[in-house]
Amino acid sequence: MGDVLGKWRLKAVILAGGLGKRLKPLTDDLPKPMVEVLGRPILIWQLKWLGQHGIDKITLCMGYMKDSIINYVGSGSRFGVEVEYAVEEHPLGTGGALRNAESLLSDEGSILVLNGDVLTDL
Repeated sequence: MGDVLGKWRLKAVILAGGLGKRLKPLTDDLPKPMVEVLGRPILIWQLKWLGQHGIDKITLCMGYMKDSIINYVGSGSRFGVEVEYAVEEHPLGTGGALRNAESLLSDEGSILVLNGDVLTDL
């Protein structure tokens, strides 16, 4: 698929900081976005999906078990995207997570915000 955004550049934000209480015991040892679906973490499905649609700059807002995400994703280059991190020292909720990432997003005209536990083909 071509770049449907044309001259527009869009950055994505993935909210990946929750505890994943409803997915216990799967989230006892890993954060919710790292739960696998068809052998691949949900987060990786999202990164690849975004990249396929021309969105290659992504900010991950996270807190719970953040090191497992950082160690797996790194810079994002092996998934065809560029990833940066906004780390929450304690849970901030949706609005707080975005506010915490403000310095990484302030130069963006538009952002696409996703929850880190959603798979879609929209």
